Amino acid sequence: MIRRAAKVNGVKVPDEVFHAGKKQVTENDKRQYTIFDIVRTPNMAKKSAIIFFNWFVVTVVWFGLALNTQQLGGDNYLNFLIMNLVDFPAQIFSIFTVSYFGRRPSLTFFMLFGGAACIVTPYLAPPFLPEYMHPLSVALPMVGKFGNTAAFSVVYVWTAELYPTVVRNVGVGASSMWSRVGGIASPFVMLSQTVWGPLPYLIFGGLSVLAGLAAMLLPETRGVRLPDTLEEGENFGKRTPYNGYAPIPTDEKEPPTACSNQGLRNDVAVKEDPDAESNYKTAIQRC
Repeated sequence: MIRRAAKVNGVKVPDEVFHAGKKQVTENDKRQYTIFDIVRTPNMAKKSAIIFFNWFVVTVVWFGLALNTQQLGGDNYLNFLIMNLVDFPAQIFSIFTVSYFGRRPSLTFFMLFGGAACIVTPYLAPPFLPEYMHPLSVALPMVGKFGNTAAFSVVYVWTAELYPTVVRNVGVGASSMWSRVGGIASPFVMLSQTVWGPLPYLIFGGLSVLAGLAAMLLPETRGVRLPDTLEEGENFGKRTPYNGYAPIPTDEKEPPTACSNQGLRNDVAVKEDPDAESNYKTAIQRC
């Protein structure tokens, strides 16, 4: 099963995975990690705060838009149907964006895109625009729901990759808890329309924009080795003076060959073996 999964994902499984003996149990193996471990150190605490905020916001906005279709005008059933149908293209679109553009650009774009749609929505209805342009105020919440749903898909994947292996389940669980808090708060945000009609959409849009900008502070996880220990998790994403966010270096390096570095040549081997020079030139020609 492991070999089949590796083949599907295009990776090579080390031989020690299949031939590993009994591992000696250490004190670190016996340790039980808690939610306090993901906020104990400064960098982990910063990343956790941003992740929790994004989970809270996407849930507040998702339920807020889904529960507010009766306020859009027109056919309530049609509005509710369209509001939920936009989830399908949003989910599919998010798969391609995280694969080709990365997690951070995708989440930032979707949050800003959905937030801008929510902010503009109240001003596309009377008395700001003529009555015949009212369909625009119905279409914009659908656009906001599209961005919000896509952001929800991205943040789920990104959260699991940001936390180190030893606390990954704890991090995703804590993030999901904040998502539930957002679901609880969403109906109360909708009650703010009794104060001012456009206020709920402005709150949804403002929170989405803030969450999208905050996500830019998180490190990109596409194409880098993910952290395993708490120490690696703390160092993951820290800025360096030269190359910004630095991925965790890998110890696996391919040995230099004649094809990979044509400037390498072992002069000692040439002296000891007269055929080494000709063999080296033959290898270069084959490259």
